[in-house]
Amino acid sequence: MRYIYLISVMAFWTTSSQASALFERSVENGSCKGSGGAPGVCIATSKCTADGGKFISGACPGTPDNIKCCTKTSCGSNGNCRFTSQCSGSTLTGLCPGPADFKCCVPGSGGGNGGGTSFPAPKIPAVGACKARSVDAAKAIVKAFPGKVREIGCKRDCGCPGDSEHCCGMATDLMCSSGGGVRIQQPKTTICLQL
Repeated sequence: MRYIYLISVMAFWTTSSQASALFERSVENGSCKGSGGAPGVCIATSKCTADGGKFISGACPGTPDNIKCCTKTSCGSNGNCRFTSQCSGSTLTGLCPGPADFKCCVPGSGGGNGGGTSFPAPKIPAVGACKARSVDAAKAIVKAFPGKVREIGCKRDCGCPGDSEHCCGMATDLMCSSGGGVRIQQPKTTICLQL
Protein backbone atom coordinates (compact mmCIF):
# COMPACT_ATOMS: atom_id res chain seq x y z
CA MET A 1 0.00 0.00 0.00
CA ARG A 2 2.80 2.42 0.86
CA TYR A 3 4.61 1.47 -2.35
CA ILE A 4 1.60 2.47 -4.52
CA TYR A 5 1.29 5.81 -2.67
CA LEU A 6 4.99 6.57 -3.26
CA ILE A 7 4.60 5.93 -7.02
CA SER A 8 1.60 8.31 -7.14
CA VAL A 9 3.54 11.07 -5.39
CA MET A 10 6.50 10.60 -7.76
CA ALA A 11 4.20 10.72 -10.80
CA PHE A 12 2.61 13.96 -9.54
CA TRP A 13 6.02 15.55 -8.84
CA THR A 14 7.31 14.65 -12.33
CA THR A 15 4.19 16.08 -14.01
CA SER A 16 4.40 19.30 -11.95
CA SER A 17 8.10 19.71 -12.77
CA GLN A 18 7.46 19.24 -16.47
CA ALA A 19 4.59 21.76 -16.37
CA SER A 20 6.72 24.39 -14.62
CA ALA A 21 9.53 23.83 -17.14
CA LEU A 22 7.04 24.56 -19.94
CA PHE A 23 5.76 27.76 -18.29
CA GLU A 24 7.13 30.69 -20.24
CA ARG A 25 8.37 33.61 -18.16
CA SER A 26 8.77 37.19 -19.27
CA VAL A 27 11.32 39.72 -18.05
CA GLU A 28 10.98 43.41 -17.31
CA ASN A 29 11.90 45.44 -20.43
CA GLY A 30 11.46 42.27 -22.53
CA SER A 31 9.25 41.92 -25.59
CA CYS A 32 5.59 40.88 -25.53
CA LYS A 33 2.52 40.97 -27.77
CA GLY A 34 -0.15 43.50 -26.91
CA SER A 35 -3.74 43.87 -28.03
CA GLY A 36 -4.21 42.55 -31.56
CA GLY A 37 -0.64 41.22 -31.56
CA ALA A 38 0.93 44.69 -31.54
CA PRO A 39 4.62 44.73 -30.58
CA GLY A 40 5.04 45.62 -26.91
CA VAL A 41 7.38 45.78 -23.96
CA CYS A 42 6.93 44.51 -20.38
CA ILE A 43 7.19 47.61 -18.17
CA ALA A 44 5.53 49.22 -15.14
CA THR A 45 1.98 50.38 -15.89
CA SER A 46 2.71 53.87 -14.51
CA LYS A 47 5.61 54.32 -16.96
CA CYS A 48 3.49 52.97 -19.82
CA THR A 49 0.60 55.41 -19.37
CA ALA A 50 2.90 58.35 -18.56
CA ASP A 51 4.58 57.89 -21.96
CA GLY A 52 1.29 57.58 -23.89
CA GLY A 53 1.12 53.80 -24.12
CA LYS A 54 -1.67 51.31 -23.39
CA PHE A 55 -1.21 48.09 -21.46
CA ILE A 56 -2.93 44.71 -21.23
CA SER A 57 -2.79 42.08 -18.53
CA GLY A 58 -1.62 38.49 -18.92
CA ALA A 59 1.00 39.05 -21.63
CA CYS A 60 4.05 39.25 -19.31
CA PRO A 61 3.80 36.01 -17.29
CA GLY A 62 6.05 35.57 -14.27
CA THR A 63 6.59 39.32 -13.68
CA PRO A 64 5.36 41.42 -10.72
CA ASP A 65 1.71 42.57 -10.81
CA ASN A 66 2.57 46.12 -11.88
CA ILE A 67 4.55 44.93 -14.95
CA LYS A 68 2.25 44.65 -17.99
CA CYS A 69 2.61 44.49 -21.76
CA CYS A 70 2.71 48.10 -23.00
CA THR A 71 2.13 49.13 -26.62
CA LYS A 72 2.03 52.43 -28.47
CA THR A 73 0.62 51.89 -31.95
CA SER A 74 0.94 55.45 -33.19
CA CYS A 75 4.05 57.64 -33.15
CA GLY A 76 6.00 59.84 -35.53
CA SER A 77 4.73 59.88 -39.12
CA ASN A 78 2.67 56.67 -39.58
CA GLY A 79 4.94 54.77 -37.19
CA ASN A 80 4.51 52.52 -34.17
CA CYS A 81 6.66 51.60 -31.19
CA ARG A 82 8.66 48.36 -31.40
CA PHE A 83 12.10 47.01 -30.67
CA THR A 84 14.70 48.22 -33.17
CA SER A 85 15.45 44.60 -34.13
CA GLN A 86 11.83 44.36 -35.39
CA CYS A 87 11.98 47.55 -37.48
CA SER A 88 12.98 47.55 -41.15
CA GLY A 89 12.22 51.27 -41.55
CA SER A 90 13.92 54.10 -39.67
CA THR A 91 13.62 54.82 -35.95
CA LEU A 92 12.92 57.93 -33.89
CA THR A 93 14.09 58.30 -30.28
CA GLY A 94 12.15 59.66 -27.31
CA LEU A 95 8.62 58.80 -28.49
CA CYS A 96 8.08 55.39 -26.89
CA PRO A 97 7.82 53.97 -23.37
CA GLY A 98 10.34 51.39 -22.21
CA PRO A 99 14.05 50.74 -22.76
CA ALA A 100 16.33 52.62 -25.19
CA ASP A 101 15.94 50.01 -27.95
CA PHE A 102 12.10 50.26 -27.96
CA LYS A 103 11.70 53.10 -30.48
CA CYS A 104 9.25 54.64 -32.92
CA CYS A 105 9.56 52.72 -36.19
CA VAL A 106 8.50 54.71 -39.26
CA PRO A 107 8.14 53.49 -42.85
CA GLY A 108 11.18 53.42 -45.07
CA SER A 109 11.20 55.34 -48.35
CA GLY A 110 10.34 53.77 -51.69
CA GLY A 111 6.70 52.86 -51.04
CA GLY A 112 5.23 49.76 -49.59
CA ASN A 113 4.77 48.96 -45.96
CA GLY A 114 8.43 49.53 -45.04
CA GLY A 115 8.09 47.30 -42.00
CA GLY A 116 7.09 50.22 -39.80
CA THR A 117 3.66 51.27 -41.05
CA SER A 118 0.73 50.02 -39.06
CA PHE A 119 -2.56 50.06 -40.96
CA PRO A 120 -5.87 50.12 -39.08
CA ALA A 121 -7.69 46.78 -39.02
CA PRO A 122 -9.12 46.21 -42.52
CA LYS A 123 -12.77 45.41 -43.19
CA ILE A 124 -13.19 41.63 -43.44
CA PRO A 125 -15.45 40.60 -46.36
CA ALA A 126 -18.81 39.06 -45.45
CA VAL A 127 -19.62 35.45 -46.25
CA GLY A 128 -21.72 35.38 -49.40
CA ALA A 129 -19.97 36.18 -52.65
CA CYS A 130 -16.82 35.49 -50.61
CA LYS A 131 -16.87 31.88 -49.46
CA ALA A 132 -16.44 31.05 -45.76
CA ARG A 133 -12.98 29.54 -46.34
CA SER A 134 -11.74 32.81 -47.92
CA VAL A 135 -13.21 34.89 -45.10
CA ASP A 136 -11.66 32.58 -42.46
CA ALA A 137 -8.29 32.83 -44.24
CA ALA A 138 -8.51 36.64 -44.26
CA LYS A 139 -9.27 36.69 -40.51
CA ALA A 140 -6.35 34.35 -39.78
CA ILE A 141 -3.90 36.42 -41.83
CA VAL A 142 -4.97 39.73 -40.24
CA LYS A 143 -4.65 38.17 -36.78
CA ALA A 144 -1.21 36.73 -37.54
CA PHE A 145 0.10 39.97 -39.11
CA PRO A 146 -1.56 42.87 -37.25
CA GLY A 147 -1.16 46.25 -38.89
CA LYS A 148 0.32 44.79 -42.09
CA VAL A 149 -2.83 44.38 -44.24
CA ARG A 150 -4.48 47.51 -45.66
CA GLU A 151 -7.33 46.00 -47.67
CA ILE A 152 -8.83 42.55 -48.36
CA GLY A 153 -10.66 41.21 -51.40
CA CYS A 154 -11.77 37.76 -52.57
CA LYS A 155 -14.13 38.19 -55.55
CA ARG A 156 -13.41 39.38 -59.08
CA ASP A 157 -15.94 40.52 -61.63
CA CYS A 158 -15.92 37.31 -63.68
CA GLY A 159 -18.17 34.30 -64.16
CA CYS A 160 -17.92 31.21 -61.95
CA PRO A 161 -16.41 28.84 -62.87
CA GLY A 162 -13.79 30.91 -64.59
CA ASP A 163 -10.07 30.92 -65.10
CA SER A 164 -9.41 32.02 -61.51
CA GLU A 165 -10.56 31.08 -58.02
CA HIS A 166 -11.43 34.78 -57.60
CA CYS A 167 -14.38 34.29 -59.97
CA CYS A 168 -16.02 32.06 -57.35
CA GLY A 169 -14.98 33.94 -54.20
CA MET A 170 -12.53 31.17 -53.29
CA ALA A 171 -9.34 33.27 -53.00
CA THR A 172 -8.05 35.97 -50.67
CA ASP A 173 -6.28 39.09 -51.95
CA LEU A 174 -4.28 41.20 -49.51
CA MET A 175 -3.22 44.77 -50.13
CA CYS A 176 -0.11 45.25 -47.98
CA SER A 177 1.17 48.49 -49.48
CA SER A 178 0.50 52.14 -48.76
CA GLY A 179 0.78 52.81 -52.52
CA GLY A 180 -2.98 53.41 -52.84
CA GLY A 181 -3.51 51.36 -55.99
CA VAL A 182 -0.18 52.28 -57.58
CA ARG A 183 1.69 49.16 -58.67
CA ILE A 184 4.86 48.76 -56.64
CA GLN A 185 7.46 46.18 -57.63
CA GLN A 186 8.00 44.01 -54.55
CA PRO A 187 9.47 40.55 -54.00
CA LYS A 188 6.95 37.73 -54.09
CA THR A 189 5.91 36.37 -50.71
CA THR A 190 4.12 33.15 -49.97
CA ILE A 191 2.04 32.72 -46.84
CA CYS A 192 0.94 29.19 -45.98
CA LEU A 193 -1.98 28.70 -43.63
CA GLN A 194 -3.47 25.58 -42.22
CA LEU A 195 -7.20 26.15 -41.72
